Amino acid sequence: MEDRKKAVLFISAGLLCFAVAWGLVRGFSGKWPWGAPTGVAGPSWSVRQAMNNPGETETGISTEPGKNDPVHVAEKWVVYLTGEVQRPGIVEISPDSRLYQAVQMAGGLTARADRDNVNLAEKLADGIHVHIPAVGQAQGGEKEKQAPSGEGAPTAQGNGRIDVNRATAAELEALPGVGPKLAQAIIEDRTANGPFRTPEDLLRVKGIGPAKLEKMKEMIFIRP
Repeated sequence: MEDRKKAVLFISAGLLCFAVAWGLVRGFSGKWPWGAPTGVAGPSWSVRQAMNNPGETETGISTEPGKNDPVHVAEKWVVYLTGEVQRPGIVEISPDSRLYQAVQMAGGLTARADRDNVNLAEKLADGIHVHIPAVGQAQGGEKEKQAPSGEGAPTAQGNGRIDVNRATAAELEALPGVGPKLAQAIIEDRTANGPFRTPEDLLRVKGIGPAKLEKMKEMIFIRP
């Protein structure tokens, strides 16, 4: 009798559990469809690419100002070379070039070139004329005049004036008030800043003031 009651209780408990489980299944059925994603979708490939390259669009074209602009190519300078170069005439050089670069474009110096009196490191400018003298020739292009016996040494230039853009330190020292130190300062200034274009440009050299320049004007000439 006792065993029979236990069997009935066991069956009743099993039915109760089954009923509860069935109710739970029916109650939550359809809440989460099978195969539905459970995570949040990340950005698409094109969005990720834009995040990694904020300056570019999907087509690869940059949105940053100036990035797609065409490259600006600097214009060439034109220099007229005469005298002792292999191919005298017009040469085209890059801006901010030096004299040796223009000479290279003209095929180099000839065997007659006066190398000691040519500053190949000199800075150039667009549209200038540079004459390379021969040995025994003044830098202005004229033959040096030989002074008659007893009248002193020959002048640096045929006309007695000194070309401040091409004169050597020794020649510059012939100017009034110019010693070795100031002569070197003139050469360093024209090398660093380009040739003097007017006599007043000499005022940019430390040591040359208006009064000294007035004394020098009668003995110099300017040829860029």
